Amino acid sequence: RTFTNDFKREIVEAVTSGQVRQLEMSRKYGISPVVISRWKKEYVEGKFFENSSPDTTRLEIRLRELERLIGELTVKREGKYKENPPSPEEYKKLGTRVVNLHPITIIQNARTSGGGAVYNIPLQAITVGPIETWKASKISIWHAGNHDNPFGMRLTAFMISKKIPDSSAPMSLLADHPNVVFNFYRPALEIFQTGLH
Repeated sequence: RTFTNDFKREIVEAVTSGQVRQLEMSRKYGISPVVISRWKKEYVEGKFFENSSPDTTRLEIRLRELERLIGELTVKREGKYKENPPSPEEYKKLGTRVVNLHPITIIQNARTSGGGAVYNIPLQAITVGPIETWKASKISIWHAGNHDNPFGMRLTAFMISKKIPDSSAPMSLLADHPNVVFNFYRPALEIFQTGLH
């Protein structure tokens, strides 16, 4: 039997994403697990992307790997905060520190500041903690509309103005600061709406 590259890619992506085990796919389609393993190797080498340049192929493979990692990290947390994020009180005790960036933050930074080039985004950052932030007599937040979507801009402004601090949205902890001012570039606010795509 011969299989199209699209079919091979579909099998490999289902197996590598964790949706289904390799043995299940083998049984379902009557394909040897050894053949699926070979397809996985060819997939990583970019052999299923005939119309792509080598650079594009590498980026597509890297993007798929990052998407897989994001999927793992968004459903799995470890350590003290496995079940819940730290309380606002705990979070506010944090000082300046080096942090490992979450994969979603890396993707967002690539989208907004890196021209989409994920590989140019650092994996760590130095963050000014709430201890230092609360020393400021006034916090002025400027939304130019380029680095956040209409929902995100409204969410943080709403949470802060309504005094709803929640450490799952760290910026909302500014709800407890006595002097926070928002500045919006109004044409960039756009309409916020939901819909199916």
